[in-house]
Order: sequence, then C-alpha cells, then structure tokens
Amino acid sequence: MKLLLCILLLPWGGAQASYNGLLERADEQWARRDFTADGRRSAEDARYNYERVGTRLMASVEGQYANARYLRANHFIGTTADSDRAKTLMNGFAAGQRALLWFEGKWGRGPLPRLGERERKIYAEVVAYHAFNLKDWIRESGGGYSGEWKKAETLVQQVVDAGLDYVSEWAPRRLLAERAMETGNTTQARQHLEAIFQNTKAGGISRIGFVNFHLAELLGRAGENDRARTLLREFADAPLGSLSFDLEPENRRYQAMARERLRGARPKAVPGEYVVKLSGLGRLFASFSGMDVKEELAPGILLVRSPDGVATASSFVEVMEPNYLYWTSRDANDPGFAESWGLKNSGQLDSKGSKGVAGVDVRASAAWEISKGKPTVVVAVIDTGVDFTHPDLAHAAWVNEKEASGRAGVDDDGNGYVDDVNGWDFLSNKPASIDDHGHGTHVAGVIAAQGDNGQGTAGVAWNVKIMALKFLGANGGGSLSEAIKAIQYASRMGAVITNNSWGSGENSKILRDVIEGASGSLFVAAAGNSGENADLVPEYPSAYDVPHIVSVASVDNRGRLSNFSNWGPRSVDIAAPGQNILSSLPGGKYEAWSGTSMAAPFVAGTAALLVSENPGMAPLEMKKRMMATASPLVALRGKTASGGMVNARNALTGEVSPEDPNDPGKWEERALSLVSARPYSPDTDQIFEVRIPGAKQVAIDFELFQTELGYDRAVFYDGAGNRIGVWTGDRSREWSPSAEGEAILVRFVSDHRVEAAGFSAVRAAARF
Repeated sequence: MKLLLCILLLPWGGAQASYNGLLERADEQWARRDFTADGRRSAEDARYNYERVGTRLMASVEGQYANARYLRANHFIGTTADSDRAKTLMNGFAAGQRALLWFEGKWGRGPLPRLGERERKIYAEVVAYHAFNLKDWIRESGGGYSGEWKKAETLVQQVVDAGLDYVSEWAPRRLLAERAMETGNTTQARQHLEAIFQNTKAGGISRIGFVNFHLAELLGRAGENDRARTLLREFADAPLGSLSFDLEPENRRYQAMARERLRGARPKAVPGEYVVKLSGLGRLFASFSGMDVKEELAPGILLVRSPDGVATASSFVEVMEPNYLYWTSRDANDPGFAESWGLKNSGQLDSKGSKGVAGVDVRASAAWEISKGKPTVVVAVIDTGVDFTHPDLAHAAWVNEKEASGRAGVDDDGNGYVDDVNGWDFLSNKPASIDDHGHGTHVAGVIAAQGDNGQGTAGVAWNVKIMALKFLGANGGGSLSEAIKAIQYASRMGAVITNNSWGSGENSKILRDVIEGASGSLFVAAAGNSGENADLVPEYPSAYDVPHIVSVASVDNRGRLSNFSNWGPRSVDIAAPGQNILSSLPGGKYEAWSGTSMAAPFVAGTAALLVSENPGMAPLEMKKRMMATASPLVALRGKTASGGMVNARNALTGEVSPEDPNDPGKWEERALSLVSARPYSPDTDQIFEVRIPGAKQVAIDFELFQTELGYDRAVFYDGAGNRIGVWTGDRSREWSPSAEGEAILVRFVSDHRVEAAGFSAVRAAARF
C-alpha cells in the first residue's frame, strides 16, 4: 500500500514543482492589476496563467487556490462567458478542503490543523468562495433559510473560529453579517462588520463598500453619528483605484450611495412597516404573532406593523420584507422647450443645444400612417398621478363606466374602490384627481398627448386611454405596499399595458411575485438612472427575470446611450429616447425632462399602437415584436438584449430594421494617439482635437474611458463648435459621438476631488 501511494503521488509532486514558477508569475501579474488598460492586460495574463495552473492541478489544493484566483481575475475584467464553468469550479472547492486536510493527516479529527501562512490563505479562500457560491445558489433558487444556508454558514464559521478570515479579501465573515442583517440581528451584524473592517484595514484593503456603508448605517442607528459620517466620507471621497479591486462594480454602487447619504439620503423603507406573504394557515397570522395587520394588499399579502419595529419570522409566513420605498426614474429637469426629436429627428438641436442625428427617432410619423391608437386600449400609468385637465390629456382619461354612470359614494362595480372613475390615488385612498409632482403627467404625455391640436406636443399613441394610478407622492417616492395595490388594480380593471417609470435597488420577492401574477398585461419598466451595468448592479422592478417585463434604457438625440442610463445585455431589453424629452406638466405647462422614466413611455406607447392594430395580442408577443424590429444602434451593441431602439413603424409592419448607418466601425480607419494623464489631475480643463482632412464624418474609438461618474466629463464638439455629446463614468471600448465634417474636439473637465484612470484612443474612423 505504501508503494502504491508513492507511485500515485510522484506525478503530482513533479507537476507541482514544474508549475510553482507559473503560479508565482500569475500572482505577480495579479498584484499589478489596476483600472488602467495595462492593469487590465495584467489581470488577463494572470487569469490565463491561473487557469493553466488550475487545469493541471485540479485535484490539489494549489489547483483549487489557482482557480479561486482565476475567478477573481475573471470578475475584475468583467468576463461572464465562463459563468457555468465558474460555478462548477466553485462547487469543487470542498474537494480542495478535503485534499488539504488529507495531506495534513487531520481529516475528520476535530479542530483545524496548524497550517503555514500560505496554506491558511489557501484554505480561507477555498472556504470563502465555496460559501459564497452556496449563498448565491440559494438566493437564485429561492431556497431561503434552508439547510444549504446552514451549510454555508457553518463553512464560514469554521474559518472565523480558526482565525483565518483576515487573509481573504472577500472576508468570509461578510456572509454572517449579511445573514444577521437579513434576520434583523443588528448587534451580531455590527460585530461581524467591525471584525471585517479591522481585519481588512490591517491588510491594507479597508475600503470595501459593503462593509463601510452598512457599518456606518448601524453606527448611525446606535447614535454614533460622528464615526458614521467619517466612515461614509472616507469611502465617498476615496479614488476608485484605491478600493478593493475585486469588488469594482459593487464599490461603485456603494460609493454613490455613500455620497447620497451624506447629502441626505432617501430612506430605504417605511419605518416599522413590513409586507408579508402568507403560506398555509398564515391568514391566522395576526392572532398569534402580536403584530398589527394594517391592511390586506392582495389575497395572502398583508401590510403589518411590528410593535417593536422589528419583524419576527413565523412558520406561517412565506416571505417577510420591509415596506420598501420606490422613486421616480427621472434624472434632470430642463425648463427650456425642446422639439420632440424622439418622435421625428431631423438633426435639430435639443433643449441643451446638442445637435441631433437625423433619423434617430422612433419613426412615429411613419407609424401614424398606419395607426394612432384606439380608445379601446388602456395603458395604466403607475406613477404620481395624471392631470387630466391639461389640454393635451383631457381626451385621454380612461373612464370606468360603471362608476361614472353610478351613484356617488357607492362602489358601483364592486371592486373595493368607491367612485374610481379615472383611476385611484393609493396614497390618499381616494379617486385619482391630482398630480402634485408632475412626473406622471409628463409620462402620460409621451404616451398619449393629443396630436394635430395646434399646441404642445404629441404622444406616440394619441387615441389610447390612460388609467391614472397614483402611488408616488409629491417627493417622487412611494412604498411597496401601495405599488402592489396599483399593479393589482391595473390587472383587474383591464389595462393591457402598464408603464412603470420608478424603481429601487431593493430586491423584493413579493413585488416580483405580484408582477408575475399580473401576466395579462405588458409591464414596461424604466431601467434606472445610476449609469450602471444592471446585470451587476440591478434596479427593480426592471431587472426582475419575468418574461412580460420590458426594461427600457435611454438614448440621446444622436443615438448614444445616455450617461445616466442603466444598461445590461441580460437585464435591459431595449432603448428609447429619454434625454431632453418635451412633454406635458400639470397646469397646462410643458417642459423637457430626462431619464429612463421618459424612455419607458415611448415603448409603452409603441406597444399600445401594436395592440390597437392587433387586438388580443399577448404581452410576450408585443415584447418579442418590438425587440425583433428595433433599430440597431452601435452604441447599444452589447448594452441591451436587442441592441437597438424601439421603432414604432417597424413594430406595426413587422419589418426588420436595417443596420445602423452611423456605425463608425464600417468607416475608413485612421491610427492616432489620444491620451489623457493617467490618472488625470484635479481641476483639469483640456481640449483635444482630431482632424482627418476631407472627411464628412469623424469618430474616435476609446479603448479606455473612465472618469468619476457625474462629476468629471468629456464634452464633444464638431468642427463648427456644435456640442454633440457629453460622457461621464465608464465608456471604455465605445465609439465617441460622430462629428459632421473633418474635425472632432474633446474638452475634458474634472473637479477637485476623485480622479479615475482617464482615457486613451489609438484609432479614429472617417466617412468620406
């Protein structure tokens, strides 16, 4: 037996010797990663070498360790193609633990063995990745607090108890902190977050967004406001490159949240209120839990208030969540008027003076030759209300005929709402009457403003009816409980389409279930205005994986993805005009607003035209038709599932849209060198010019473009001085706006705080 073991182990030992140098080289490459192009190439090299090591040493602890580093490099670079393989590798990490303990001769014999520093690091990372994989799998499969949760928790607790968590950047203890927060155990959550903060700080990686933000949140609740503000400020002001590299997308989100909190953040939920979904005998919940049931929102869904403000789980409750708050997805307000370029773009200037590109619109004029919508089609605007006294919207009010012809003060149709003639105000629990914010009226105007009346603007579908369902207040916010009631009302009262220009980062399973149950109507949702990849940093409800949801991004009048718009090839379906969009406001006014809030109603209006011409068309068919006939835009390639902007005319005819005629990738290429300081300096204000003699159009291909989102920016101009676009945030591997003529100018401006990697370009393209 001893001889046999020697023969089996010798090949592994030889392989280990030959690959040790490769592993060290990969570690060295990984250490050089940063947010520059060179840093990304270093991470790619590390990923390649880690994969080579791991492939040859899969059975060994070193192999498991190498694959953990490979996955980390994959995450940093943003690669998702290997996700299935990644899950397989992470599920195999338990074998790495067994191998380590077997080689130490300690398997199954009580406490962890005494290990060297490298072995301790390997063990901690193996356990951490395996536990986090379990956690993600549990959440994706809806497993809740199952036995698998306990398995993941036990794995992490084993590392924590052995004092190994300090060596892993992911800090396995974070899983315990998340669990404690989700179950309302704030004391335990704070203990774990404090431990992570101190341990990672000692290792030089103290700026982990999840830790800093939630620790500050708990400190604030405990009255330790000075330290809470200090933590938030240090993290909010930190250069992105100084944050934990492996958590780049998450850190960007938490940094934005920290800045918002310092400015006076919006609350996440209604204090002390919870929404519960009952199971089994759960309808008896109130009688034995001691909780006050305020209202039944839908069959089996209750709004409750816990006396001590902390919900207590029960075997009769399937899901219990805070009464989350949602907000309008409007980005900015421009008091100037702009022509309705989203309906017909002739290349005119928008309200901020940016020159458009002819043809970048939804082809509404051509669609109107086929249909302007029919009054039998009802679109529910779930928003801040609608002002039907507006001259462009008076014709569009949906009428509940039984209530309109019934007796005042009586629920004539028996739906539980008295005198709901045009809809309902769920905030005030009364018939829909006013819009005290303006957002809902603006959205309604994009869908159904009267055309050919000599004033204002026109909606995409002039003749359809708008059901006004108010759940957002004067501050633009509303709660989960009111959203549930509004969605249920729209479904019950016959709306074939709902427009939902609101959202939150909170992932409510109950809201998802309610939307899933309302499958008889198309649920059009704004993708959100965080400027993030929603596949990594989702916003809800648009990011729910529910078939009849259409998630809508925003483009500007040149066909570029708006800086503020969320995007994501898996979670965002299509784009529509959303920047400087003229529409109606209460009191007979008009203004141009921006946001994915403004983009969503272009899609809702197009869907209304579709179902007007095709009565009975199923929601999934509407979605499929709009995505299949969308106008391809180079800026949306790889950014949305369809890669295009909604095309109302082609949606009606079924005609597939041609390729983007303004794609610089099909023009003549020219080499160049256009590089900012990397990282750039505070208070930068520089102008760069690219000129290609004889060209009719010019564009620049940026291999790298990273600035502080919302603060540092590049403004693009054509040779005549017309502004053609503004970029901020991460626009790497994108073509710039195209300039008419032979020159394009880039003015790069930064503030005095956070600096990022800057930009570089090695080629331009010209159309002659």
